[in-house]
Amino acid sequence: MKFECAGCGFCCKNFGDENHKYLPLFECEVERYKKIAESRNIKLNFKPVHYLLEEKSGIVFVYLYGMTNEPCPFLKNNKCSVYEDRALICGQFPLLWTAKFHGNEFGASCFSECPKFDCKKEFDEKFPIREVSKDEIDKYLKETYGGCFDFAIKSNSHGRKILDIIRKYDLNGDWKLKNISESDLGKYKQMSFTEFLKYCGFREDAGSVNQCI
Repeated sequence: MKFECAGCGFCCKNFGDENHKYLPLFECEVERYKKIAESRNIKLNFKPVHYLLEEKSGIVFVYLYGMTNEPCPFLKNNKCSVYEDRALICGQFPLLWTAKFHGNEFGASCFSECPKFDCKKEFDEKFPIREVSKDEIDKYLKETYGGCFDFAIKSNSHGRKILDIIRKYDLNGDWKLKNISESDLGKYKQMSFTEFLKYCGFREDAGSVNQCI
């Protein structure tokens, strides 16, 4: 069975579970949404959701944000009023990632909840035995989810690029990174990941991270 959006608006009104009540956005998507919202006199609220403390500089850089306006203020009559400019997470729904991004351990946790399409049931019926290749799984995802899969590929690639840059400077010894709790965020100066890369003099990587997607 192929996935088709039923237009119920569920995914635009319900952002994750009680511990993740936000729409995850890359930095460049936050800037794009801010511009659209300003032109429409809409107030958007964002919070850092993935971040690291760089101990040498004492700066926290944020590499993923969450929009906390729920339901989405761009939803009008159960339709997306910014459809052509929608975020990758919206375009890839109900997929969270692809097999190539997440290895071949692909199961229920790799899907978002859609009340009109039982993703887990469809997947389990197709692959009752999980020892299958990444290519086999991705072929199924492409055939079943079409354009959603293409969005997931873009999202996964951009996320991987960010993580690879972080890993590069951590392994090189340029940075000394530490996880901190949300309650400790206010103790440190915060920057977006792009700002922090520029601050460190890594402008080429900063341009890559903030490239519009």
